[in-house]
Amino acid sequence: MKKGEFSENYLSLSQSKQIQALACIGIMVHHVTQQITSYGSHPKGPITVFNYIGFLFTGLFFFFSGYGLLYSYRSKENYLDNFLPKRLTAVLLPFWFINLIIVVVQIFYEKEVLSFCGALQKVFGAILVNSNGWFVVEIVILYLLFYCAFLLVKNKDLALGILCAATFLLMGYSFFQGHDPIDAKVHWFRGEWWYNSTICFCYGLLYARFREKIESILKSAYGRMTIIMGILTIIMIITCIYTLDNYGYYRDWVHNGAGYAAITLLVQMIACVIFTTFVLLLNMSITIKSKALDYLGSILLPLFLVHGYVVNDLLHDIVVGDFFRYVIIIGVSIGISAIISPAINYIVKKTQKLLSGNRIAGDTLEAKIFQKNRENTRRKLGIGLAITCAFVFLSAIVITVMHSIVIAKEFNEELIDLQNAKEGDVLKFGRFDTDPHNLGKERLTWIVLKKQGNKMFLLSEYGIAGSYYYQHHKEITWEESDIRKLINSEKFTGIFSDNEKSLIVNSDGDLLSLLTPLEALEYFDCDAAREIAITDTAVRNGVNINTPSKANNWDMKGYRSSWWWLRGVNSTGCITAPIVTVDGTVVIDEKAVNKPGGAIRPVICIEIP
Repeated sequence: MKKGEFSENYLSLSQSKQIQALACIGIMVHHVTQQITSYGSHPKGPITVFNYIGFLFTGLFFFFSGYGLLYSYRSKENYLDNFLPKRLTAVLLPFWFINLIIVVVQIFYEKEVLSFCGALQKVFGAILVNSNGWFVVEIVILYLLFYCAFLLVKNKDLALGILCAATFLLMGYSFFQGHDPIDAKVHWFRGEWWYNSTICFCYGLLYARFREKIESILKSAYGRMTIIMGILTIIMIITCIYTLDNYGYYRDWVHNGAGYAAITLLVQMIACVIFTTFVLLLNMSITIKSKALDYLGSILLPLFLVHGYVVNDLLHDIVVGDFFRYVIIIGVSIGISAIISPAINYIVKKTQKLLSGNRIAGDTLEAKIFQKNRENTRRKLGIGLAITCAFVFLSAIVITVMHSIVIAKEFNEELIDLQNAKEGDVLKFGRFDTDPHNLGKERLTWIVLKKQGNKMFLLSEYGIAGSYYYQHHKEITWEESDIRKLINSEKFTGIFSDNEKSLIVNSDGDLLSLLTPLEALEYFDCDAAREIAITDTAVRNGVNINTPSKANNWDMKGYRSSWWWLRGVNSTGCITAPIVTVDGTVVIDEKAVNKPGGAIRPVICIEIP
């Protein structure tokens, strides 16, 4: 625009979609940068900054979502009439469709074994099979909160205040659910992505409500405001990098972790608002006319969802240079999105048409009766939805509190047992899924191998899971092995509560490890003592079994034994890994590292306070 002039369409749907397309590219670059820099640990020049600023681009998505909701409500008559069918289908159907494709790929290409219920959970999002699926879950919750607030509260400013307050409660609830490690399965309400950019949803709502006043402030000193916000954006990015490196969300919660996370959250929230304001200021004087961005804006949600699976799963292990990794992952993501988008759009349109029903037009008595019944139905639906949401929210709080009480009680009992334990005792410590027929996790049992002062060396009593040592048939060290990464992922570290984790002594940066061959020989009197049974869940997941083992053949109990992995050395790579055989013999070079079906029997070191 010319000096002193401003675009009247800077927040139009077309312009907003193109900005969100740019933000989506930024998010894709962010995720690839995390891979090539190992989350900032190995800088790759200026591009490394993208490792730290993905949340700023997500903030733009939240801003335009909040702005679009309130702007449409204030400018469109009877906006809430078809709000739920229109809004929810627009995000949930693409989400489910893409989840279905991923599950099919997992079953037929990755050969993953899934139960029918497990597959359904992944398709419908109860388990987030796609790392970017969290955004759909959160935006659906925000849509429902918006609908309830503006349907049930007559004073619209009060409704806006309630909606913003509910959004902050959602952020707070997510914040206190804890944080998933980098390699963990993504959970609902967990991880900083659930709350560090959500503030922009409220910013978008308030911008739509007070647009004229905010615009007058921004335009009155446009040049100075743009320069100031640009400088502040750079300062806040530098500050965000510092807080993430020195405070962050990954700190141990025992040592003021909540305080560190709160500092990081505050800094990132401020950065989100400043960056979004800077983008809006630039947007006021720039009209974007790009057919490429316009097209990407039309496939925005599929692209956002698809690239998460492409980055983290489909092309995670490709061996190419850094530049080509960006090109291939972004290109493949766009290509897949372009292929599946027509089918998704067709399904969404047909579903919306089916759910919207036929509206009786005109000013006739029949039309008025129809509209009155429609409003009553809508109000009853809103009340029911509000009550349901309130019940679910309160139930979540109650369940969380009760869970904390149970965990605290268990921990106190475990602490007493640990203090009184002797070598050879079997103790309960942590929870793990050992029986697929039961809901939830069972108490996990450990053998006290060694006790020295206030330190104890514990070994899992059973083989609780299975894996190969390394996925590929190549020489590998313990440090580089897949099994080391696996037992220190959320699947295994999630065995322990935060209180339990505070007792575990890290070994070479690992929370859990495996026995070495020498330790396996030292801590057991004979081969028979090294034989193990494996859990029902381990059997179902494909762990090798021998039913019964030679040493237990006489008891006719169907004792299921397995060979289990030991820890190799770090000095040199080896094509084989040490194991304990089914009969309890320690063998150094029998099993190739990519041999599947070996049992996992983790060990931990406990320091009793």
